[in-house]
Amino acid sequence: MKREAIKEIEVNDASELLELLSDTSKLWENKNRYYWVFRGISDINYQLVPSALRDKAKLGYSFQPMIAPQETNVLQIEAELKKLQEFYWEADSHGLKIPGNPNLLRTPKNWNSIEDAIKEYGWPIDDFLPLLSIAQHYGIPTRLLDWTENPMVAVYFAVKNVLTSNAQKQNGKFIIWALDLDWVINEAFPGGQVEKMSIYVVTAPRSSNQNLHAQGGVFTTEQITPNELNDPLRIKSVDEIVQEYFKDKKCEYPVMIKLLISKSIANKLLRLLHQRNINAATIFPGYQGVAEALRERHLWDKTEPVTYWFRSGIKLNF
Repeated sequence: MKREAIKEIEVNDASELLELLSDTSKLWENKNRYYWVFRGISDINYQLVPSALRDKAKLGYSFQPMIAPQETNVLQIEAELKKLQEFYWEADSHGLKIPGNPNLLRTPKNWNSIEDAIKEYGWPIDDFLPLLSIAQHYGIPTRLLDWTENPMVAVYFAVKNVLTSNAQKQNGKFIIWALDLDWVINEAFPGGQVEKMSIYVVTAPRSSNQNLHAQGGVFTTEQITPNELNDPLRIKSVDEIVQEYFKDKKCEYPVMIKLLISKSIANKLLRLLHQRNINAATIFPGYQGVAEALRERHLWDKTEPVTYWFRSGIKLNF
């Protein structure tokens, strides 16, 4: 029996998809569902590539832009660092707390230590991961790729983008990716092994970020080793890296799942997700999220009251 790294499934029914992603689904027979992370993509042409490595990503300083992709790994890292430095100082100037080491970019000594650390450990270095995580979460192009621990959140982001962007006008499918994080951390990237997969798992402090906590945010990145710094820039999607590494490893079950879902069920999915308490109000806690959740109801496949408070309604008799 041929071993495959990625299991691909087509889904054309909204209820079937949500059942397939439930905690008791047959998909998780080989591994606990809580070991997996998920990412929703509204267009099948989009790859699992971090935003900083995508074509025409705006890096460097705003007044001296460096457009991705750069020719070599070291030039790309320099461009990413400059954008991160700009984010750091802008956040600091507004009195916002800097995650991780708050003095990371303040002194010449720290600047030198950053260069030394990159030469010794590659990129990204651990000291930058908390700052990278927050920057990525708020839309700054970085080498991190967003995932979520909650499959319903992944579905939400995919269908919301399908229904509010040009993706809605396209026939076809969107994708929900699932990645076995237990395999990535404990088998493909165990400490002490010389040969290890280059995917690196990153988390950010959730105590200071309500949105990240509500969305169950997790990140992955591809580690560039010190020996690769002067090499031509390498861009590989997560599924490509997993497939390459999987070939030589003993694993009897898929470590990624790719669900191809018809865009025609996006409206129904958005409504069914609301019934499961997955909507803008829970994904983005606060008044703005509540207002957006109301607007989302106009995108549902059918109108219906969401609570018993609206059964009779308010009637005025003047």
